[in-house]
Amino acid sequence: MQTLCIALSFVVASSAIGQSRQAEPVAAPAPTVRFPAAWYLSNRRPGDVAPSTQAPITGAPYSATQVTTYPIPAASGLPAEAASQSDGQYRDSAGRTRTEQSLGPTKLGDHHTGPTRKEIEVNDVVTHCMFHWGEPWTGQGQPIATVSCFPTMYFSPWDTSWGVKAQVPSESTAFNRTTRNQPLGHKTIEGLDCLGIRSTLTTSLPAKPGEPSLTEQVVLERWWSPEIDEVIRFGPVTPRPGVPTFELNNLHPGEPDAALFYPPANYRIVRDGDPVP
Repeated sequence: MQTLCIALSFVVASSAIGQSRQAEPVAAPAPTVRFPAAWYLSNRRPGDVAPSTQAPITGAPYSATQVTTYPIPAASGLPAEAASQSDGQYRDSAGRTRTEQSLGPTKLGDHHTGPTRKEIEVNDVVTHCMFHWGEPWTGQGQPIATVSCFPTMYFSPWDTSWGVKAQVPSESTAFNRTTRNQPLGHKTIEGLDCLGIRSTLTTSLPAKPGEPSLTEQVVLERWWSPEIDEVIRFGPVTPRPGVPTFELNNLHPGEPDAALFYPPANYRIVRDGDPVP
């Protein structure tokens, strides 16, 4: 658990790298038949705006499968192979994104009955609308997708390379942890030229009475592609229980199918939070 906390805290700390000042409010385009005005109504006060986690990444479309691998501790009694989860990830040239989270096979009672269920989220940064739905539909009646739309948003610029782009060695200490970053230069991953950085995190652990102090170390690598402006791989150099590895596989630069960024035609779209009759 301590190792997991180290890795996750590194991820959180890295998110602050390269953050710029908040941009001016950006208004959504006028409503259309496809994005009606009623979707943008809410209980927010007039003049309120909604923030975005980061500014859209435009001109770098791709589709890929994000594979998350969780090493299994040897003491667990389970097979040594790591457990993994595969999720779809897409972005178009306008910066719209689609993520798919795998939930396992559909079930009827205690039996698996169908294909893998997916929870899908689309962030349409052009219209300021976010859609959420599941496939295949397992409820009763017509399939439903929810939507949340905001007339105005702030887009906050970030360094999406998480500090890899600079390729500058550094070392810092905060509280009981020292982080040393070592540039790794170029490497080809999934056919793309990537830049890497290795981060060694050394944490001093509280000593038990009568025992010497201990240290724990985890070494992480992050690889970023300038072509699609995305982290391709992130995780420990040596598998560590509790520390997952994230990587993009089956990566295809280029425009995904536009239909992926809108709920299927047979889905009824309702505003998030509204009662469904």
